[in-house]
Amino acid sequence: MLELIWDAVRARRVSSLALGLLAALAMAAIAWAPGYSAAAARDSAAALVREATPAQRTLSVQGRVTSGGDDRPAVAAAALQRFRDSVGLELPAERVAVGLRRSGTLFLGTRQVAGDLRYRDDFCEAVLVTGRCPAARGEVVVSEQLPLGVTVGDRARYAVGPGTDPLALTVVGTYRARDPIDWYWSGQGGTALYGTAETVLAGSGFADARLDALLPAGLFADPGRMDATLDRLHRQQFAYSSGAAELYTHLADDGRAVRRGVQLATAELLVVALLAFTVTARYAAEARRFDVARMALHGTARSRMLILVAGEGALPLLAGIALGGFAWRYPPLAVGSVAAGGLGAIIIADWRTISTPVQRLLQSGTPHGSPRGGATLDIAALALAGAAVFQAVSLHGRPDAGFGLEAFVPVLLALATAVLLSRLLLPLAARAGHAAAVTSDSDSRLGTGIGVLLLARRGAVHRLVPLLAAGSCLFAVAVQDWVAADEARADRATIAVGAERVLTVDTGDQERLLAAVRAADQTGTRAMAVVQSVGPDGRPVLAVDSARLAAVAGISPAAAARLHPPAPAPLTVTGTALRLDATADAPGVSVVVGLVAAGTGEKVTAVFPAGTSTVDVPQCRRGCRMTTVELAGVRTTVTIRQLSADGAVAVPGGVFGDPARWRTSLGDTVPSVSPTHPDGALVLTALPPGKAASTDPKVYVVDTPVPLPALVTGRFVAVGDEHNLATVRPFGEAVVPISPSPYAVLPRVGADGTIVDLEYAARLAGTAVPGDRQQVWLAPHAPQSIVDDLRAAGLRVVAEDSTAAAHRRLDGYGPAAALRYGLLAGALALLLAAGAFGVAGATQRPDTDAQLLALRVQGAPARVVRAAGFVAATAPAVAAVLIGLLSAVVARLLAAAPVDPFADGWSVLPPPTGPAAVPLAAGAAAAALCFAAVALLTARTKV
Repeated sequence: MLELIWDAVRARRVSSLALGLLAALAMAAIAWAPGYSAAAARDSAAALVREATPAQRTLSVQGRVTSGGDDRPAVAAAALQRFRDSVGLELPAERVAVGLRRSGTLFLGTRQVAGDLRYRDDFCEAVLVTGRCPAARGEVVVSEQLPLGVTVGDRARYAVGPGTDPLALTVVGTYRARDPIDWYWSGQGGTALYGTAETVLAGSGFADARLDALLPAGLFADPGRMDATLDRLHRQQFAYSSGAAELYTHLADDGRAVRRGVQLATAELLVVALLAFTVTARYAAEARRFDVARMALHGTARSRMLILVAGEGALPLLAGIALGGFAWRYPPLAVGSVAAGGLGAIIIADWRTISTPVQRLLQSGTPHGSPRGGATLDIAALALAGAAVFQAVSLHGRPDAGFGLEAFVPVLLALATAVLLSRLLLPLAARAGHAAAVTSDSDSRLGTGIGVLLLARRGAVHRLVPLLAAGSCLFAVAVQDWVAADEARADRATIAVGAERVLTVDTGDQERLLAAVRAADQTGTRAMAVVQSVGPDGRPVLAVDSARLAAVAGISPAAAARLHPPAPAPLTVTGTALRLDATADAPGVSVVVGLVAAGTGEKVTAVFPAGTSTVDVPQCRRGCRMTTVELAGVRTTVTIRQLSADGAVAVPGGVFGDPARWRTSLGDTVPSVSPTHPDGALVLTALPPGKAASTDPKVYVVDTPVPLPALVTGRFVAVGDEHNLATVRPFGEAVVPISPSPYAVLPRVGADGTIVDLEYAARLAGTAVPGDRQQVWLAPHAPQSIVDDLRAAGLRVVAEDSTAAAHRRLDGYGPAAALRYGLLAGALALLLAAGAFGVAGATQRPDTDAQLLALRVQGAPARVVRAAGFVAATAPAVAAVLIGLLSAVVARLLAAAPVDPFADGWSVLPPPTGPAAVPLAAGAAAAALCFAAVALLTARTKV
């Protein structure tokens, strides 16, 4: 019997080979799915961990350290070691840093500044120091970015609270971070002085301690270890914090998106594969009807006939399954699904042929199946499609969870539509074809009519059209979902990065950053200075050179112009010899004038002893902008009348006497000087010290609008001060009142943040503090040479990002991987449908050739015969592609893609919904080309 089956396979080698290839293709794709899902989840998790913020990968454990009042270095080191041992971190860590911190007030002459006194492991290795690193009790270094007005060698006092003796400090150096975006500096923002451990523990002997551990990427594959460590720390009553829980949640959501997307695409592909097996088996059974008739006439038992005829299809099917599953070691579920579906389709089709009476099998036309059985299948398809549509509508078009029928709307809708239309239109088409064949007066109409009649005589054509429609619909929807998600990822990358390219730089000062960028790009269209910070409420605050915002980041010029309205002209001083006319009520008083050099942004300090005195300031040869006036020395009253430069009046008495041109500090800092303006002069009176944590002895030049214009998005809540003004903190703790203008979506801050003008914000809020990120945004057309120009202008580039790189990162995450597999599954579904279409054409080829040859013998012109063959071969494909395209449009009107573009719920821009004409049309065109190629191969006639 096996030899007979093999002979039958060889006799119909083309259809057998096609069936085997279909089985191999379906088996390979379905068997590959679990491995792809696991690999994509691993790769996505690794990418997410690599791109995680330092806070998400850091475990911080807080505690209290005491030295018992003994401030010797050995005692302080022993106290730190006891803290490390008590934490007993069992988790692996890439890096560990232990630090100490005490909060208090720094006294600098007449000024008070709230800040921290800190120690941190390996501090001197992480910084570049001007001066030297602290090595003894009382020695500290300060950041170059902090506007404290101290220099190396200055002395200060530090008090940790009322009733405690201030600690005497000596500034032995200033520092800047070697790598300001390194993990080491995570959580180290704000005003702080760094010293030795014994310096922080001096006095009371107590300090807050914190151990920070950077967790390795591999740890996030085993959340149980992290949970066990946190449970132990909780039992030991340690305070701890970590963003790892957020990262674990993101990893879980991302992995779930991969698995669900791949499983859904695999299930849809399996549906199309089973349909392909069914159609292929049905056409193959029709081709074997004469063999079955001969066996029936010879009295062969039905069971033996079933084995013989079904074996002819089962043998290539099983061979294809073995070939397709070879590389994936034959996963049982995939093998079982494909084998059961394929063998079931073959057995059912051949049993229907065996059960057909012999006289019907011997007819020249293809015998039609049972109307009752076909109607049952049709009703089932319509019912499933109706249920899927109902569920999709009930879920308000977001089938983003579970595996209900709503996830299969495209394929079920295409099946149902094709079944319904083929049942309704095929009889009408047959009558129209008959009428055209009888009454036609042209060869083209005659050929079309005959082709439609030939098509209507095929018994399984109403099963072929649904398969082709399902394959084309699935592919078109996969193309649309991929294109829509890719556009969403591109939009997110643009918003997240802010500009085409972004350089993170280290200058230490906004004025220098502004000056350097403007010097490197004098056109104002290629580069923009930006400082990014985060407010106390977690909302990002972006300070930008607003004159360049439209050209670099694409913000509307009108919105950008709102950030920089006209303001009082700055007070400009040009000359190297500055002379200040000032008198004081007591000796030992100095007036400190703050200046910013034009072109370089360099901060300049001119100290004038009270009286008429002259100071050389070579930095102001090309001009300086006057920023502040400050009292230094004893607390008294000083009267300032005029400032001259190289003998010419630069700031006349009328300006000093104008109250509209001067202000005290803003926000939470309390002024320690009171300005008045009698008789055209500026009179500064020192105020008695109060209990405020921070005081400011300066008065500031008013050369900005107050409140500061700002573009705001999202959940902005106006925090009122005594004037009921909204405020933000653009740099560190400096509070600035703003005039907010709502905006939908802004670069970098997205739908929840604030953008202000950098030049105005710097004048109002002072210098950026450690923790603020300084950047240069480049326009899309900016040449590569602009980076060299920026370096030549004094900027140190420490990192670079771009929208293209951000897009690539998003392409590596779970949803994109799932949609890639969906696109592949759609293409494979299209190939399976095309393969079944080819098998149908090949098995019908002898009957079709015989009928066309008979027409030719009866005198039909060759072009009519060829046209009839072409119509009979291509009409199912044309109808199926149109139905598939229509179904894809309706499916995306009813429900969005079941795989969201982002697993973390990012919703700054609404997710794409509804049909998109271009990708759907492109998918349908690709399906049409694929089917057309198959149809043209099978439409060639021998007449």
